[in-house]
Amino acid sequence: MIYRITGELVTDTGTATGTLLADPSQKEWSSFLLDVVDLPEPALPPIQDPVHIVGELKKDFAARAGLPGGVKVVTGTLDSAAELLGSGVLGKGEGMVRVGTAGGIMLITDEPTPIKGALLYPYPIEPYWYYQAGTNSCTSAFNWVKSLLFDDEMEYAEIDRCVQSIPPGSDGLVFHPYLLGERAPYWNPELRGGFNGLSMAHGKAHLLRAVQEGVGFSLLDCLRFLSSRLDYRIENLKVAGGASQSEVWSRILADILGLPLMHGSFYSSVYGMALLALLAW
Repeated sequence: MIYRITGELVTDTGTATGTLLADPSQKEWSSFLLDVVDLPEPALPPIQDPVHIVGELKKDFAARAGLPGGVKVVTGTLDSAAELLGSGVLGKGEGMVRVGTAGGIMLITDEPTPIKGALLYPYPIEPYWYYQAGTNSCTSAFNWVKSLLFDDEMEYAEIDRCVQSIPPGSDGLVFHPYLLGERAPYWNPELRGGFNGLSMAHGKAHLLRAVQEGVGFSLLDCLRFLSSRLDYRIENLKVAGGASQSEVWSRILADILGLPLMHGSFYSSVYGMALLALLAW
């Protein structure tokens, strides 16, 4: 994207780290790893900080986009990092539960010790880094069930009323949300989901609540996985993503995770990127 709109080739520290070819502590490509895969360093773009000003919009792109000339472009960063920043997650011990199409737990640290089974990225605010333990199916699992059973245009308020009509535990109905395999803590692409305990006593609303609870327990797996490997206590989490717009689902998540949840912005990623652009300016 940066190349298309500015003509410059560049990547940020977080994206470079995700390639597993960079030395993020030095903010440069690892000559050792590049030798292993027989890839010359000139084949890769320079690594820059998220607030580095790459250049300006090309005139033809600015004209097509209806933007004025001279608009500066910054390197930017990963969506997850921007979302943390935009939600005000700024220091060690703070974190976020993200319940979007996919989801996960993200926790800030100032000691970037790799944990097998978790992702670790540099945070735009130094000296922090963040761990990420992800789950593959969150609102995607819920929307799949909703599209099978209800009108796709069903509003959150109506969904909340449906789910609230069912007691916690969904009368014994359990949902495993592994519709796309699973990441943390299992890392098994062949894992599959399903409903357990289904009986004729269960109705459509039971299935909706069971999915929300099942996603919650999948996120609890992620939280427990990270918490068992870190030396500090998690006091609370921000919650972001589509599910955060549902008060009922947010309460279910808070009950399952056993932590207070504070709402971030639905547009946290965009807001985080705006803050980075402001810092660069």
